[in-house]
Amino acid sequence: MTIAYGDIWIYRKRLIDNKITRGGGGKLLLYDSYWMKFGSYIGLGAHLEDIPIFPHGPIGVFISNSAHIGKNCVIFQQVTIGSNTLRDSKSYGAPTIGDSVYIGCGAKIIGNVRVGSNARIGANAIVVKDVPANSVTITRGIETIISDSDLDNEFIPNVPMTDLK
Repeated sequence: MTIAYGDIWIYRKRLIDNKITRGGGGKLLLYDSYWMKFGSYIGLGAHLEDIPIFPHGPIGVFISNSAHIGKNCVIFQQVTIGSNTLRDSKSYGAPTIGDSVYIGCGAKIIGNVRVGSNARIGANAIVVKDVPANSVTITRGIETIISDSDLDNEFIPNVPMTDLK
C-alpha cells in the first residue's frame, strides 16, 4: 500500500488520536516507511500546529519527537529540528518554533531554543540560542585555507583493508 502526501497527515492525526506508539506494529510501520523513502523523520510526539510547508518536499528533514512547530512554517530540505538529550546540558530539550517561520535548507535548530514568529533562519545556519521574532539568523563568514601543495582529493571507496594491499 502506498500513501499520498496529503493522506500522511490524516494518517498521522489518527495515529496520535488513537495513541499509537512505537509498539503500534504495522500501523506505525506505514507512517515510518513513508518518511523513510525521503530519508526523513517526523516524530509522532512532535506538536505541529498545522502542516508545515515543504517547498522541495520533506527530503532529509528531521523533526524531533518533542519539537513544537507553529502555523505556516516553511521548511526546506535537509533541515534538522532536533532535541538535545544531554540532561546536564544548558540547552536540554527540544526547539519551539513560532508561527510563519522560514527555515532555509540545511539549517539545524538544536536543543531547548525558541524561534520567534516571522523569523528567518538562513541556509545552513546552526541555531543553539533563542531567535527573536521578526529577525534573520545567518551563519557569517567563510574562511578559506590555502595549501602550499596540491591537495589529493582522490575518492577511496570503503573497502576492507585487505583489499588495499
